[in-house]
Amino acid sequence: MRRASDVRSGRPTGAQTPRTMPASARTAPKTQAKVSPYYRDHYLLTEYRELQQHAPNGIYVLPSSSSLLRWDGVIFVRQGDYRGGIFRFIIDIPESYPDARPNLKFVSKVFHPQISADGQINMQHWFPTWTLQKDLIVNVLTLVHKLFLKVSTEETMNKTAAELFTDNKDEFRARVQQCVKASVDSSAMLPPGCELKFGAFDERHAEVRTKLLQHLEDPRAAIAAVREYCAKAIGSPSMNGTTR
Repeated sequence: MRRASDVRSGRPTGAQTPRTMPASARTAPKTQAKVSPYYRDHYLLTEYRELQQHAPNGIYVLPSSSSLLRWDGVIFVRQGDYRGGIFRFIIDIPESYPDARPNLKFVSKVFHPQISADGQINMQHWFPTWTLQKDLIVNVLTLVHKLFLKVSTEETMNKTAAELFTDNKDEFRARVQQCVKASVDSSAMLPPGCELKFGAFDERHAEVRTKLLQHLEDPRAAIAAVREYCAKAIGSPSMNGTTR
């Protein structure tokens, strides 16, 4: 695991951290007291738009419909000891953002040396200061990606997991597999209050996926194609909720 300073500036495979915020979000207030809700929300929306291109592979986030200060997130782990796991988390953003760091907490149970039993990571360790334009939410997502990509005991939050990782790798991996299997359980997939939801892929989704891929360069055409598909699907007995 790299040092905290490296986490903020590093770019793991699949993630491209933007060098600076777009011009529309660069002018910042000098103190936390001067952060207006308008400026903060504009800054957050700009960050969210940038994430479409720069988020690490396998990580998805969605701002809550009730508050822009809460983002629901999920990581699909594709390699390493946690491969196959689907772990959900929440990013809580302070009202003084971007002058103060956000907080991240896992909703899914994760057996990991650097994640506490109640899902906390030590954000103060990884981001001892939160610097405007240098530290972004994409950097927090990059940290999440690295936690699963390369397990370490740096800044231990779960003593039992850290000890097993160091002294008994077989038992550690067995405990990890338990949490991986639990993470894909149907009840764990849809925790209460989470607005970021996924369904199992089946043949009925293949058609709309194909249409989307055909219109990658034309968002309006893609939306029109999806609407046409949905209108047709609503009238289909196999798509009206009678089957799953």
